[in-house]
Amino acid sequence: MNRALLAVTALVVCAAPAFLGAPDAVAADPECGPEYSGQTPPAFAALGIEDAWAISHGRGQSVTVAVLDTGVDVSNDHVKGAWRQGIDVTDAAGDAGTDPVGTGTAIAAQIAARKLPNAGLEGVAPEATILPVRIFSPKPNSADADIDPGDTADGINWAAGHGAQIIVVPRSSPTSSPGLEAAVVAAARRGALIVASSGDATGSQDAGSAARYPAAIKGVLAVAAVDSSGQASKTSVHNSHVGIAGPGQNVLTAVLGKGDCLIATDQPSTMYATAYVAGVAALVASAYPEESPAQWANRLQTTASRPLAIQPVDDRTMVGWGIVSPFEALNFVDDGTAPGPANPQGPAKEVQPPVVWQGPAPDPLPEIRAIVGTTAGATAVIALALALIKKAAGQSHRRRNADSSS
Repeated sequence: MNRALLAVTALVVCAAPAFLGAPDAVAADPECGPEYSGQTPPAFAALGIEDAWAISHGRGQSVTVAVLDTGVDVSNDHVKGAWRQGIDVTDAAGDAGTDPVGTGTAIAAQIAARKLPNAGLEGVAPEATILPVRIFSPKPNSADADIDPGDTADGINWAAGHGAQIIVVPRSSPTSSPGLEAAVVAAARRGALIVASSGDATGSQDAGSAARYPAAIKGVLAVAAVDSSGQASKTSVHNSHVGIAGPGQNVLTAVLGKGDCLIATDQPSTMYATAYVAGVAALVASAYPEESPAQWANRLQTTASRPLAIQPVDDRTMVGWGIVSPFEALNFVDDGTAPGPANPQGPAKEVQPPVVWQGPAPDPLPEIRAIVGTTAGATAVIALALALIKKAAGQSHRRRNADSSS
C-alpha cells in the first residue's frame, strides 16, 4: 500500500528563512542553534521513516553518500563520526570538512545525522557515511547559476572514484557540458546513483519548462519538492526530467557548529527534497547491494505515492512518478510488471497500467454440455423411434407372410 504524504504541522523551535535567494541563511541567522531540538523531523511522519527502519536502518551493506555542495561542518555533533575525508574541487587548498554557508551541513544531517541525547533529529539513513565534496563556494548574492558544470563533473568523478554509492547534487545549473555528461555515465558504471535537484525557479526563470543539470541528464534521479501538505511546489522547476518528489518544507536539520534548526519554512526547496530522497536511496542501497543504481532508482520511482498507477505526462512534470515512499521501496518485489518507468531488467518501454479485471469470462463448458446433452438426447430418441418402427414393420411383414401361407 503506497503511503500518501500526510500534512504536517511543525512546532518551530528556531525559525530560519528558506535558502532560496539567500544561500547563507543558516550561517547568518542568530536564532539557529546552539540548542538541539527535541522535535522529530516533520518529514519522518509524512514518509513513514520509522516503518522503513524496521526493514533497513542502513545497517546492512555500508553505504557512502557524497554530498556535493558547500562542504560539511564536521564539528556539529550530529555529524561527528558520520563522515570521512572529502575534497574541495574549487580550491586545492580548501577543506571540505568546513562549511562557510551551512547548506551542505544541513543536507548531510538530513541524510545521516547521528542521534544525540535529548535531540529528536536523526538522519533518514543514520548508519550511512557522509563524503563531503565542495563544488560551490558562493560569494555574496551569488546564485546556483554560478555553479561551474566542470566543478560538478569533477566532484562526481572524485566521489564515484572514492566509493560513493549515492551522490547528492542539491544545487542545479541551467547549463551542462560534455564533461558533466561523461561523469554521470562513468559514475553509473562505478555503481553510484546520482540524486540531483530538479531546480528551484528564481528571478525570471520559467518554472514550467527550464531543464536543469545534472538532473536532466539520462541516468540521474531528478527530485522536485512538495510542500508540508504534500502539494507540488510552485517554485520547483517543472519539466519532463523530473523523476520523483520529496518533502522540501519545514525541514528540521543541523546547523553550523552546534544545534538544530527548522528551515525552509516559507516555501519548499528542491535542495532539501533531494536530501530526503537521497537518504531513502541510501537505505535501499544498503538493503539491496546486489542491485544496480538503475534498479535502485526504479524501486524509488515505481513505488512512489501517486493518485493513479500512471499519471498524465503533465502531472509527471510536477512530481515525477510521485512522492518517495520508503517502506514501499524497501518491500518492492520487482517482477518487471509493475506500472512505472522503464524497468532496467524488464520491458524497454514504460509499463502501462494493467487492463482492469472485470471478473472471469463466462465458462462456455456448461452451455456446450447442455447443447451436447440436448443433441445426444434427441439423437437417442430418434434412434429409439427408428428401432421401434423397424420392429413394428418386421412384425407386420411376418403376419402378412403367415396369412398368405394359410
